[in-house]
Amino acid sequence: MQTLPIDFSKANILVIGDIMLDQYLYGVSTRVSPEAPIPIVKHNNKKLSVGGAANVAANIKALGANVTLLGIIGKDSSAKSLIKILDDKKINHYLSQDSKTITITKTRVVANGQQVVRIDEEEIFSPEQTVELYQHYEHIVKDYDVVILSDYHKGTLHDPQHLIRCADEHHKIVFVDPKGKDYNKYKNVFCITPNNKEFSEICEANITSEEDIAQQMEKLATSLNIQALLLTRGAKGMTLWQKSQDNHPSIINIPTEAKTVYDVSGAGDTVIATLACGCARLHQAKNAQEHRHILQESVRCANQAAGIAVAQIGSYAVSIQELNRSYSQQSAKYVKNTQHLANLIEEQKNSNKTIVFTNGCFDILHSGHIQCLEEASKLGDILIVALNSDTSVTRLKGKQRPINSLIDRIEVLSALSAVDWIVDFGDNPQDNDTPINLIQTLKPDILVKGGDYNCDTIVGADFVNSYGGKVHIVKLKKGYSSTKVINSMQAEKTEQL
Repeated sequence: MQTLPIDFSKANILVIGDIMLDQYLYGVSTRVSPEAPIPIVKHNNKKLSVGGAANVAANIKALGANVTLLGIIGKDSSAKSLIKILDDKKINHYLSQDSKTITITKTRVVANGQQVVRIDEEEIFSPEQTVELYQHYEHIVKDYDVVILSDYHKGTLHDPQHLIRCADEHHKIVFVDPKGKDYNKYKNVFCITPNNKEFSEICEANITSEEDIAQQMEKLATSLNIQALLLTRGAKGMTLWQKSQDNHPSIINIPTEAKTVYDVSGAGDTVIATLACGCARLHQAKNAQEHRHILQESVRCANQAAGIAVAQIGSYAVSIQELNRSYSQQSAKYVKNTQHLANLIEEQKNSNKTIVFTNGCFDILHSGHIQCLEEASKLGDILIVALNSDTSVTRLKGKQRPINSLIDRIEVLSALSAVDWIVDFGDNPQDNDTPINLIQTLKPDILVKGGDYNCDTIVGADFVNSYGGKVHIVKLKKGYSSTKVINSMQAEKTEQL
């Protein structure tokens, strides 16, 4: 999730990897062939698009970033079609053309909206065919913020360690979309992005629980000496493993944003492209905490983009306009960047507006919450609600919580007229799952807490009082709490069984 509008225009990204041409033959099938048990497809439309590393570059370009694509193609009709598409999209490229090879081409026959068959034309490139390409890479890598190695096991990335070392010499961030069963070739990159199937195969372990996933992610990331590992899990969303500033890793689960899934072709390309665009500003991070926040924001952004992409048929490059529109629809009240929120609050204070602050998990919204928020809203002009992050809720409430993800909780609270702005906290373990850092940064006029608290037990009360602010306690409705609601539901389910 990002502060709107999302802007990747200053990101400079270099993509090197296996380039493909995707060809889609669309038609209608109403009968089965008498020659064999296969459908007869009446062809009525044809579409050409770029695939593999070229699709990654197309996604980056659509997101408004600057991108250059490196790869190998043949000197055939498919190569001409591919170059024309890249030129039409204004994608910078350096393509090593070899008359002794063919351009990798995948032809998909689609009948009645479903893929019937895929025909692949390909050869594995030899190391000799990459010499010129690698030399060009060595010459230009210094000019980019981020490098993406897009590996489809076709030979372009036969020596990824050479490319990684070269990028490291210039202090560049390297992302890898991995393939194959030897991930040692990706050692020392910043982040790899395997999908569920690839991850299970490389781990060679019986993974049956979230704990197993976390253990295997840490084991793999440690063995490869990488800073982050993003596991894309289809309907289960994404899981991010990242090394923290004290070398203790953390795991963050991000639920899928996909509402409808028509085609997952190219979804991995969308993920790594968006992730790289977001992380291009990592070198601007002032400290380890800001570094972690940028990575987490970028992952959530990639998740959002993937949700848009899989709702389309065929590989699809999500535009920056679509991504911003998706975020706007999700929540116009959500402000991720704390400093940006502080600036907004300062503007309101300069207009003599009273700022009210409250916080909580708000996992399952009930009438007790509504009463508290409405009363808090009446105390001033602007009500800010700080939400515990998903990982924070889990630490506070147990492994079965939250019931609703941070994204869902933001959407629900955004629908309430009493709430003006929403911010989250708790991903940083140093906060101890409290909003104290937020309170100290935002300096609200009134701090509100619901429940049987007193000023001595409310986090931030002393600080707010120190500059003349007020602390207000809302007495909650008896019998209403998220925990009681959940326990009641579980008890009812048990009785039914």
